[in-house]
Amino acid sequence: MGNKIKKTSFKLISVFVLMTLFLQILEYPLSVTFAETISLEDENSPEEINETNVNETEKLTGREYVSGDEPIAKPTLEEIVGEKEAEKEIDYLTVNEKGELMYGDEPLYVGAGNELIPAKLDDLMKKGVKQKLTVATAVKSIIFGKIVSAASAPDIEYRGQISYGGSIVGDFRVNGVQAFCIEHEKPTPGTGASYESPVPYNNAKILKALYYGWNGPENIFGSDKARGIVVTSLVLSRLYNGDYAGGQSISGYDKLWDLSQNGSVPDDDVSMYREKLTVSFSNGVQKTQTTKFEADKSNTLTFTIPDEVKLINETDNYSKRGGKVTVSGGDWFYFEAPSDYAGKLDTGNIRGSMKAFQSIISVPKSSGYQTLGYGEWYTDPAQTVRIQAQFEKQEVTMWIDHKDRQTGEKILGEKKTVTIGDSYKVSYKNNLKSDGQDALLDDDKSKSGTVPNKNFTVTFWYTTAWDLYAEYKDYQTGETIRKTDKIGTYKVGTDYNFDARTSITYQDISYKLRGSAAKSGTMPRKDKTITLNYDPYVWVNVWEQNMYPENDVFNHIKERYKVGTTNKFTAPDTHELSGNRIYDLFGNNSVSILTPHNNDASHTFDYKLRRSVTVNYLDERTGEKVAEVKTYNLHEKDKYSEGPITIKDGEYTLRYVRTDGDTESGIMGTNNIVINYYYDKPLIKTGLEKVQIYTAKAEEGLPVRVYLSKVINYKGDSTKIKDYDDTNKTINVSLYQGSTKITDKKYTASKLPEYLEFEIPKNKLAVNENKTYTVKLEGFNKNDFDVIKGKESLATKGYTAFEGTVTFDVKRESAHEGSKSYVVMTEKTPETTMKSFYETIKYEATPLEKVRTGYGVETKVSFDYSNELGTDYQFATKVNENKISFYAPDSLRDSYLDYPTEGSDMKIELLNKETSKQLNGDFVRSNEFIFPHMNVEKLTGNLFTDEQVANKDSNITDEIRDGGNKFYTPIWNDLGTYDVSYKSTEIGANKVKLQIEDNINLFAHMYVHIDSETIDQDAILLKPVNGDDPFPEGLPAGWTQSDIDWITK
Repeated sequence: MGNKIKKTSFKLISVFVLMTLFLQILEYPLSVTFAETISLEDENSPEEINETNVNETEKLTGREYVSGDEPIAKPTLEEIVGEKEAEKEIDYLTVNEKGELMYGDEPLYVGAGNELIPAKLDDLMKKGVKQKLTVATAVKSIIFGKIVSAASAPDIEYRGQISYGGSIVGDFRVNGVQAFCIEHEKPTPGTGASYESPVPYNNAKILKALYYGWNGPENIFGSDKARGIVVTSLVLSRLYNGDYAGGQSISGYDKLWDLSQNGSVPDDDVSMYREKLTVSFSNGVQKTQTTKFEADKSNTLTFTIPDEVKLINETDNYSKRGGKVTVSGGDWFYFEAPSDYAGKLDTGNIRGSMKAFQSIISVPKSSGYQTLGYGEWYTDPAQTVRIQAQFEKQEVTMWIDHKDRQTGEKILGEKKTVTIGDSYKVSYKNNLKSDGQDALLDDDKSKSGTVPNKNFTVTFWYTTAWDLYAEYKDYQTGETIRKTDKIGTYKVGTDYNFDARTSITYQDISYKLRGSAAKSGTMPRKDKTITLNYDPYVWVNVWEQNMYPENDVFNHIKERYKVGTTNKFTAPDTHELSGNRIYDLFGNNSVSILTPHNNDASHTFDYKLRRSVTVNYLDERTGEKVAEVKTYNLHEKDKYSEGPITIKDGEYTLRYVRTDGDTESGIMGTNNIVINYYYDKPLIKTGLEKVQIYTAKAEEGLPVRVYLSKVINYKGDSTKIKDYDDTNKTINVSLYQGSTKITDKKYTASKLPEYLEFEIPKNKLAVNENKTYTVKLEGFNKNDFDVIKGKESLATKGYTAFEGTVTFDVKRESAHEGSKSYVVMTEKTPETTMKSFYETIKYEATPLEKVRTGYGVETKVSFDYSNELGTDYQFATKVNENKISFYAPDSLRDSYLDYPTEGSDMKIELLNKETSKQLNGDFVRSNEFIFPHMNVEKLTGNLFTDEQVANKDSNITDEIRDGGNKFYTPIWNDLGTYDVSYKSTEIGANKVKLQIEDNINLFAHMYVHIDSETIDQDAILLKPVNGDDPFPEGLPAGWTQSDIDWITK
């Protein structure tokens, strides 16, 4: 050890390295002062770390503390060790061949007591220094005058590098807690490096980064430790220094950065809206003020309350009496206690369940190393609350008095102690006496209420009761006629009232009370007797009864009358008993009777039974009356006699049908007599009003329309007419041809229609014929059906369709027109002869002109159809649209025309222009037919229809010219006269076919040819010319220079 080792290869020239080593193994003087106030155990206490204030941080760093989001400034070497120590020159520390540290020429040792172990640099960097460093000459005292104290600094543990995504950071523990380097650009401290005691670092963003970073309460990295430590360290370094340290491309970096800027950390602050609660008293309950636990909603407060006290949590709608209770941050609550409870509620100082999360930094004693940061939960001793309330017992005295209402005397008194606000209920007492009488309750049986806050009295009132009597006397003799009655017992001062006996029978004499029976008064304070006087009465009997042997008694008057009085009795003129029995009085209707003393008197009034005779005149079908009812009265034993009468109803004399009820004559008995005479009239009045027979094809049948008149002779609801729907009372509507019935229809009166239809069947018909048909009303009873005279039957003719062809030669008829009319319907009424309705076909055609071959000819066929049935023109049969086709020999067909062929003729359907309307009640249809449009091919003269042109017929090779609506013959056709015709489809209801005959005269050729016999009439002469000089002898008449130009070119 004597010689100084100066090998250049082991010499550490850098002052930075020297300072780093010394800061690892030694305490600088400034830290000693701070360490004397905080022991190692104190440094590890989160509660006391939190108490280190900003001033202590400034004292430690020697500069002003910067709060908020800005990073603190990096401490300098002078700030950590002081200017004097920093100025000391240390020549060098060296490492010998064994890797042992040398201070000058002397080795450094570690160990305890006399143990001296050489200090190796590599071991110190990994394991740290937990024992003193020394030299043999105690150089420690010369350098700093202090050895390293294991109790004055945090335990720093370096666990090696963590690499992720291209970034490398250190994995640290401070006092066993995961920590992060937050100055990434500085060197990494080794295990046991010398650091200041950890202090709170109140930077909101760093706190949030630790909260959501690796090992934080809301760790966002899951179990991915490497990624979590690297990202958390880099983000903390960026927040602390303000410089980007890389790693932003690593997954989770941006999220942790965003949470550090915008996230949140639970707050452990606690307070009460009210701590000292006043107590009020209402509805029998002591109740405190309401207070609120002002804290994070996740924070809870648990405390114990007395068994008599109940907590009511208004926020959670929850209550609990006595024992441990818990409230949450934001809860409103209060306390209740019974009225008889006296005691104090005092929770003492209590803490919330939530701890504070605090960011902690530990600054190296050498500025050459990184500051380390981490987060810890701790309990803040200042965050306490205390709840207090004082309850007082509530009691008063209740007096219960029982008193006589008249005298006010107290009969009985009671006393009870009760609690203010409680409900009370007290009752009256039985078996009490007042003045020797039973004390009767004159009040409510019980009284209840709520105890007031002072002494109070409840009073029950009582009274006494006495007896009331009545005695009965004969007014004339004063004799007692009945023993005395007890009327009742009444309370003093109350009103009594009763009805006295109005009559008393004593020794067969009836007594009646004199004066009013109603007795009343006020009950005195003693028993009382009332005297009642009566007059004597005896019986009087009066009868009202039938004088015949039945001796029905209608009324019996048996009443007592005052002795010595004369009484008049009057009987009614009639007595009416149940069952419409009326009795008439025979004799005087009044009598006067003197009432004898002790003797009965009587009288009888005689009556006879009155009976009625009722004669009804009724309709047999409806039961309704057809004449006024005949009614008169007789008496029992009188004679009577009745019979039917003649009754007129409009044009009808009603038919007498039958009688029922009582016999028509005899002697009146005890019953009323009712005789019913029944009549009737025809149900309906009807007749044939019109018959129509329409024309149709024989194979279709002929429709027949029948119109009837119908008058219901019975008014009102037809369902009440008995025979209206009777299928045994019917009428037939029959259709005859001559004496042969074709068909019929049977109807009841209700079902007979005013319109019906028949059809003459086809097996009864032939084409183009007419026969007379008759419709009849028959098979009826004239008492049920009134058929109008002259309207029993109607006959008219029925026509079948013509179904033939009308031929018309247009050239033979000078007017070139014609017409035909046919019957379409006949009609017969009772008032008119048969009327025929017609359809008329008018036709007109223009004769075809003579024409040269190859030329076209026009035509026009006019066709007018009218039908006198108007809108009913198709009632019997369908009237088709009018169509006409042109027929010509097939030899006149041009080469490419594709008209259909019928026999030896070609068929050309003409174009139709049609109009129809109703005119003066007739249906009118007009048609005009012309040839279809024709197309002519240029140069060839070939003919084509519009359909062929539209379908691009393959034979069309040249330009098409308009040929108009014409019929063309072939250019090279033979001359002569050719028969042609026009044929229609079926026309009208008579299915008429029209055929118009005509011819085409081909009198000359279009082109002159050598064999022509009509050269002088032929149209065109073809002459060859020289193309270069077509007309050397001069321009022919009618030719122009443009014609010459066309030839030459």
